[in-house]
Amino acid sequence: MTKRIGNLRKSGHRKIRIAILLILVLGVGALLFYLKNQKGNETVDNTAYEAIERRTIVSSVSGTGTVVSANSESISAGLFGTEVTSINVAEGDVVEAGTLIATLDTSALQQQKELLQNQITNLRNSQVDYHNTYNEGQTNSEAARQEQITNITARLESAKSDLEVAKTDLSETQAEYDAMLQDETAEQRDLYSLQLVLETKKTNVSTLQTRVDTLQDSLDALNAGSFTDAGAALTEYDATVDSSVSSLQGQINDIQKQIDKGNVTCSMAGTVTSVNVSVGDTYTGNTIATIEGVDTLLVEAYIDEYDIADVTAGMTALMKTDSTRDTELQGTVTYVAPKASSGNDAASSYSSLLSGMGLGDIPGTTNSSASYLVRISIDTGNDRLRLGMTSKVSIILSQSENVLSVPIEAVQKDNEGNTYVEVKDEEETSKSEDGSVVNKKVYVTTGIEGVYYIEINGDVEEGMEVVVPSSSGEESVDDLINMMGAAGGV
Repeated sequence: MTKRIGNLRKSGHRKIRIAILLILVLGVGALLFYLKNQKGNETVDNTAYEAIERRTIVSSVSGTGTVVSANSESISAGLFGTEVTSINVAEGDVVEAGTLIATLDTSALQQQKELLQNQITNLRNSQVDYHNTYNEGQTNSEAARQEQITNITARLESAKSDLEVAKTDLSETQAEYDAMLQDETAEQRDLYSLQLVLETKKTNVSTLQTRVDTLQDSLDALNAGSFTDAGAALTEYDATVDSSVSSLQGQINDIQKQIDKGNVTCSMAGTVTSVNVSVGDTYTGNTIATIEGVDTLLVEAYIDEYDIADVTAGMTALMKTDSTRDTELQGTVTYVAPKASSGNDAASSYSSLLSGMGLGDIPGTTNSSASYLVRISIDTGNDRLRLGMTSKVSIILSQSENVLSVPIEAVQKDNEGNTYVEVKDEEETSKSEDGSVVNKKVYVTTGIEGVYYIEINGDVEEGMEVVVPSSSGEESVDDLINMMGAAGGV
């Protein structure tokens, strides 16, 4: 499979890559110009042969990535608009979890906290004063209540006594009246007079009963108005104060959390790879410093949209860096982004450049081309790796071992779309009178396609020589560039 140019994340590497590509493009352009002119002046025999061999064919997707830490922390704080009062680390420092990275000015927050604490103190002092005043007043009111109870008790006893006398008198009058009703000789006038007396005595009893009931209710009310019941007002006052204190304490706790943010610490051990603020700066919410672990590294690569659908987590990847020389590092794809990170700006620049030179566009490198982030674990460690290094990445899609293979160009198609190779016919060649080579078509099926070679199956054997058509001067710049960047043997 054709390798794709991965997006470069560092501007420095992008400029170097563009410069290299320009050199290659100019070289290819000169070559094309030379071949095109030579084509009209002489006849060139482009026929070449290559033996069928057994190889391991690998289908892969290529890209360029950067060595990053698997564990990193971007340190920031929530105190926007405050002054940076100290920076306690520098780039390259090795720190432990909990190390103080920087401090921010929290003096304004401290003042707010003190004001709220003073409000709580004032509320509690007022509460004490209220209790003292209440207790003093309660003592005075209790004495007055007891005096009223004594007075009403005496009046109630007197009223009860009068009521009993009145009830006795009423009872006697009622008996006298009943007897007169039975007496047939009693004068009607006497009966009527006694009836008036009886009604008056009933009214008197009723009035005395009402007085007794009223005095009893008053006494009950005074007895019910004890210190405990009267303390309901004090309880309500205390509840109000406690609620206010609780609200103020909540504000203090929130402010304290903000004050704590003024001491900016890291939560992981690692190496300080960047410090982005200075003493005296007004903090605006940006990253103060970055801590990265150096024990576990991975590669973040960007794969073109043309290839990303073939890449899944768990695939094996091979990586190389300039620092590790020819050592091939093995890794595993651990993450494939579901959404494009950006347009393929580098490839777009190449395409525009070539178009301006009159060499045409590079297919797949328009402004709409996007790239996708892929993370790859580094399963084989190497002490020469450093954060930020550029890595060439090949993600293995599939592979076949010890299979018959030929150069991709050797496989051709007839008018019906059937694939074949042209094999040197040794027997017929030996019979030719002028010693010219005789070829024959052998139809084959193809398997995995690598960068240079492709798997074939059919009536072929290892060692047979197949025709490999040479690239003509009309071949596209895209094909030549990709061939020059391809890795042999895959």
